[in-house]
Amino acid sequence: RGPHKIKMNPYDPQKHVWIIDDQLHQIHKFTYDGKLVMTLGERGVPGRDGNHFSRPTDIDWLPDGTFFIGDGYVGTRVAKFDKDGNFLMDWGTKPARPDDPGPNEFNTVHAVAIGKDRRVYVADRGHGRIQVFDENGKFLDMWPNIRRPLELLMAADQHLWVADLETGRILKYDLNGRYLYGWGSKGSWPGGLDCSHQLSVDNEGNLYVADCFAGRVQKFRPKPNADRSKMVGQPALDSRTN
Repeated sequence: RGPHKIKMNPYDPQKHVWIIDDQLHQIHKFTYDGKLVMTLGERGVPGRDGNHFSRPTDIDWLPDGTFFIGDGYVGTRVAKFDKDGNFLMDWGTKPARPDDPGPNEFNTVHAVAIGKDRRVYVADRGHGRIQVFDENGKFLDMWPNIRRPLELLMAADQHLWVADLETGRILKYDLNGRYLYGWGSKGSWPGGLDCSHQLSVDNEGNLYVADCFAGRVQKFRPKPNADRSKMVGQPALDSRTN
């Protein structure tokens, strides 16, 4: 009904495909050839526990298969599971003061990304910021004033790329929250960016962008002799692609 993200765990040699269905409050795991092997969440029933979600949005993994769900459009948490899908914990609340949200308070948990430092980077879209936690939900840092962050891509070189809804730009940050570079403009013409909900990069450095408002996927190919520091980096690589 409403698949929000299609992701693959870069550490998984079997290349399972995960689909986050925000409208039906479910997360599905498929084999690479399409066999359903796991479903989390009760179809069409929102909630907040180990098997109920409230419009989940995203997923990312630690190398051992532990995964984190951004939950989500209505939910106000990040939920942590072991590699077999057993619920471990969650964190996050609605803001006590919507006009002055504090740490660990969310409005639209729209994306999650994990670095080699095992920190969890969370796009708090409604509050225009990224919050940073350790893997057990301890608040560590906050990056304010990012307008409306949609998508987070943790590159193998440990820079975080952020797709911003408000400006239509793709932004590069180091893991201390320092802005390094940005490109793009908002629009539905070829090359414009219009609600970039997901980013992916292939082995040749081509960037694929899912533009939800424009109803399309765009492919950007690097120019010859392009400055690689200005290219969206490949995500973490495993032994299959090294």
